[in-house]
Amino acid sequence: MFACLLALSSTFASAPARADETPAAKADALFKEGRALMKNGDYRAACPLLAESQRLDPAAGTLINLGDCTDQLGRVADALEAYRGAAQLLPPDDPRRGPVAEQIRALERRVPTIRLRLVGPAPAGLRVTWDGVVLEPKAWRSALPANAGAHELVVTIPGEPANRQKVVLSEGEKRELSVELAGQAETAPHISTTPTHEPSKSTDVVPWIVGGAGVASLAASGVFFLLHGRETRKLERDCIDGICPTSSESTIDRANLYGTAGWVGLAAGAVGVGAAVVLLSTRGGEAPAASRRPRLEIGAGATRGGGAAFARARF
Repeated sequence: MFACLLALSSTFASAPARADETPAAKADALFKEGRALMKNGDYRAACPLLAESQRLDPAAGTLINLGDCTDQLGRVADALEAYRGAAQLLPPDDPRRGPVAEQIRALERRVPTIRLRLVGPAPAGLRVTWDGVVLEPKAWRSALPANAGAHELVVTIPGEPANRQKVVLSEGEKRELSVELAGQAETAPHISTTPTHEPSKSTDVVPWIVGGAGVASLAASGVFFLLHGRETRKLERDCIDGICPTSSESTIDRANLYGTAGWVGLAAGAVGVGAAVVLLSTRGGEAPAASRRPRLEIGAGATRGGGAAFARARF
């Protein structure tokens, strides 16, 4: 899955403030420390600081950075929640609204979801928790976003032992959990998992076709460059001080033609091979995408009030 974020904003200067003066000052100090850690690639240390900064003094710029930070850790559901929160705080004319909306759409395609399917009447006192969080009855049948990785579903009925189920989700996976409920509290519920969306397997031949065409173009460009070199050497023998006889005009034309064809083939081959690499790297697999996705990042800079000016491509 290819996602591209371009966030453009102005930089605002703020007067120095002691970190112990106000919640806003503490939030600003935490934000700056978190941003510094992100620049050094220490996202695990940066994310909690940005989250605490947001708790002390909510700001759209903090949420944008928190979304980027958690996304770098593969926590796509947390990133989606942060970007959605930023979208709610941004004014209608803020130039960051467009890039934030694009990032939300990209994350919605990548985030795993879990949906419960209750089979049978729900006994009184039925309690369902997901990673320790109690789910309200209205959420039982909703597609809940989740981070890629391991999770635990626990279903309990008063007087019965808890029924626990480990669930491992991959990026982009849509999973349904069937919970079989007894009419009375005599039998603990049985949980079975049914993926509603299997990650794509390696049967897709498109990347190999595209890659093969790219390799063929690269090979052709090499042949054209060899022919160009041969014609160029002929001209070096026939021309004196840059002046060529009339009989060399056809040789000049061929040299120009082979040189142009060589560069065109080289460009087409590079594009084909690059596209094949992207297609192969973005197909679903068993490992979470956070552990296998390459990324290209160009420039970065952000302030808490104004956001960041950067471009990033992720495959």
